[in-house]
Amino acid sequence: MLAPLLAQVPQTDGEVVVELTGCEDTQSALCDLVLQATGSQAAADAAYLLIGKPFRIALIVLLAVLLVRLVRRGGKHVVSWFVRAAEKKAAVTGAEQTPDQRRRVEDRAETVRRVARSLCVALIWSIAILLILSELGVNLFPLLAAAGVAGLAVGLGAQALVRDYLTGLFMLAEGQLTVGDEVDLGEAVGFVEDVSLRVTTLRDIDGNLWYVPNGQIVRVGNMSQIWSRAVVDLRLPYDADIPRVKEAIQAVTAALRSDPDWSDAFLADAPEPFVLDLGPDAIVVRTTLRVRRERLRPIERELRERVQRAFGEAGIELQPPRQVVVLEGPWSSLPSSAPTTPG
Repeated sequence: MLAPLLAQVPQTDGEVVVELTGCEDTQSALCDLVLQATGSQAAADAAYLLIGKPFRIALIVLLAVLLVRLVRRGGKHVVSWFVRAAEKKAAVTGAEQTPDQRRRVEDRAETVRRVARSLCVALIWSIAILLILSELGVNLFPLLAAAGVAGLAVGLGAQALVRDYLTGLFMLAEGQLTVGDEVDLGEAVGFVEDVSLRVTTLRDIDGNLWYVPNGQIVRVGNMSQIWSRAVVDLRLPYDADIPRVKEAIQAVTAALRSDPDWSDAFLADAPEPFVLDLGPDAIVVRTTLRVRRERLRPIERELRERVQRAFGEAGIELQPPRQVVVLEGPWSSLPSSAPTTPG
């Protein structure tokens, strides 16, 4: 940019006074050029108003349009990045993504992409509008002060809504849960039916639909992310032959894994069953299976049915739950009102 014209005015006492003339307020190269060529301040001002300002405004708009296009084009890579990250995560666990899982990852990535794109576009055009107003000579200080006060008031009044949207954005970006997952959100436990930026929708085992604002979600317990562990507990009497019980359970799990209808659900070999607890009335034996998350409940149901049939064929009895009540103190000596049977 050319410097403003300088006029040296000699004084009688030998000092030199430098006087600024021309377009010293605008610092415009176009204004300086026109002033140098014509020597007319009016022509320079007219050139700046008719050519310089429109050119600068057009340049601001052009840069904003280019930035918006760059943001939209770059946002398309978000989906592929999310899919690659999900594939790497599944590869670590030894699982392979199903088409349904891939579609859910793509849906989550598309939601994040749309939100991020909208925020970036709004920010770019807001800055562009402020720059254009500045070029038009509008004093931005009162406008920014009013916008700041209004933003503070809206932020205080809608802070819960803002918290919901921010939490929802991070939940989607981090993949904490997706549609179809079985999750524990505190008071609400069930299967995820919908996830938006503001609210997460769950349906519990009784069929009730829960709408949980994302800002109120303190922690997320996801029981079905990529893989799940099917758990079946069996109550046995104390006189049960535990080694024989373990052999029967292992035979059932081996047959279940070799079944073509169920083999694709297994992600690892079934570990040996173990004694979980020695209760007051029964021994609890647990068996676990590492399976695909979408097959968790069907696998558990099928395993229980097969174990019950195998135990019936092998003559192994299960211990039904029962409650023993022991009366102590003066109540134990009270006469019973129940009829007694002779002998």
